[in-house]
Amino acid sequence: MTTPYTDKFYEELDKYDFVYDLPSCGFYSSLKVDNTHRSSPNQYCKSIQEGKHPDNCNLQSICINMENTLSQFGYEQCIKFLRNNNKCCDYLNYFIYSYIKSNDPCEDLDNLYAQLNKAKNVYFKSYSSCNIKKFDLNKEDFKKKKELYFHGDILYWIKEPDVFIKIDKTESFDKYLKKCYDIYTNIVQNYDCKSDKAFGSDLRVFRENFNTAMDYLKSKDIYISTYELKAPERSECALDNQTREGDDMDTDTQDATLNTRNIIRISTGITGGMSLLLFSLYKFTPFRYWLRRGSLRNKISQYNAEEKNHELFLNHSGYEHSNPNEIAYNVGYSS
Repeated sequence: MTTPYTDKFYEELDKYDFVYDLPSCGFYSSLKVDNTHRSSPNQYCKSIQEGKHPDNCNLQSICINMENTLSQFGYEQCIKFLRNNNKCCDYLNYFIYSYIKSNDPCEDLDNLYAQLNKAKNVYFKSYSSCNIKKFDLNKEDFKKKKELYFHGDILYWIKEPDVFIKIDKTESFDKYLKKCYDIYTNIVQNYDCKSDKAFGSDLRVFRENFNTAMDYLKSKDIYISTYELKAPERSECALDNQTREGDDMDTDTQDATLNTRNIIRISTGITGGMSLLLFSLYKFTPFRYWLRRGSLRNKISQYNAEEKNHELFLNHSGYEHSNPNEIAYNVGYSS
């Protein structure tokens, strides 16, 4: 038997009257896992074996419930409720993971998300950027991320003029912004590199929506006693990243220098080795006699070539200025 599940997030905000008028409240409060026998409209969830999981982590049940939710709302209803189908996916993601984190460790989660994304492609338009995904966060970090997202979205709706046609019970807004201020402050006080990776972007959106909502409410002459939220001081992880990048550059430079030195050493070693080899051949083998004979042959060849060139030059010079019509006579003189 599946353990029923509903997320009580919005119910815990019942002292802030305006919350129940929010579109996100109506949509999220409709999500649930129950014992009602349901069938998988497109049979995607059938691949998740029913008896494989404990009652408090029945992945087939949550798959079928979410598939029915997708079929009920679909793309058009998400746009109608939340004006953005990505918000539909965000709330589905948070609901599913809240259910998973509220129970014992569940197995076969990859198959669950794979089947839900197949079902999503049927009920949401194919060009939708909606993606059903798991967070891979521990329970504590997920709770912080969820608080930042949900309250950040409520702050977003507060500043939308057509959501609250008439703002009454103004004290609720001041109390709610105080609560949001405390949530942000508590998270920032313990902010570190791990937090930055887990929910850094959610913190930024929360801060922007808070400050915008506060300015909007003040423009409506609603008293707000809290202060504007400031960005957390530059975290050490940002400095660590820069240091790491600098270290990487230094390492690259050192590697390049080392490679250059190695090349020089190798070249020097090869040159020295060849010189030593040639010296050994010359000193201790007949190579020196061959080298000398070769050198002598070269000199003799060079000498003979020069002699031949000299004779040709003289022969050529002897006829250079003679008349071709003149006959040369050899005359002998005697004294």
